[in-house]
Amino acid sequence: MTFNTRFLVKDFRSVTETPFKEIRWATNEEVCDKKFLHLLKSLPEYKGSLDSFLDMLKDAIKTVLRESWDSDGKYLVFHSSGYD
Repeated sequence: MTFNTRFLVKDFRSVTETPFKEIRWATNEEVCDKKFLHLLKSLPEYKGSLDSFLDMLKDAIKTVLRESWDSDGKYLVFHSSGYD
């Protein structure tokens, strides 16, 4: 593996490059199943505030958990504290 020295520059940002020259991030179009590509193009841009988007996302997650959680099941749940 060859280290990409551009990552040593403090202000360098890239959405496709990684610290290794031989590896790059794939685009959504490259990894998405062809039958679902239309979904990537049809998603509307969200115009609301970040807070309202996060509230909407939190409500959606709660709904999915509420509707799919089996209270008799056994679950192991992991989460990030945000420091890793």
